[in-house]
Amino acid sequence: MAATIGAEAIRSAAADLEQVCRQGGGADAIEPLLGQVRSSLAPTIAALGQLQPEQTPGQCDRTPDPERLRQELARLGALLEDSDGEALGLAEHLRAAARGTALEASFDEVYGLIEGFQFAAALEALKEIAPVD
Repeated sequence: MAATIGAEAIRSAAADLEQVCRQGGGADAIEPLLGQVRSSLAPTIAALGQLQPEQTPGQCDRTPDPERLRQELARLGALLEDSDGEALGLAEHLRAAARGTALEASFDEVYGLIEGFQFAAALEALKEIAPVD
């Protein structure tokens, strides 16, 4: 996915990390590669942090569609079960939707765990928020 937005350094570092993880590499092999992924992501994350979300009048007052939310939570659960990196994007979407609600801290926790490649822990935290099909 990183390559599709021109983030070759991120793609390369993530591919190296994924290969070592798939080969069952230990922490001594994974930690330096994880550091490379984090380093390559840092400028992008910093730039994204400077963006201001566009908000239309009354946007905060919208009630999410319960069926769509259920589907998104189920999809996130499935992505986490597969240790799929696409979970990060969906978690970010759900995290943004939860801002200003009682679930904000819970989604921040799930997002942080996914960001740290702790998919199993993120799945457990997600199950605390809502049952995952």
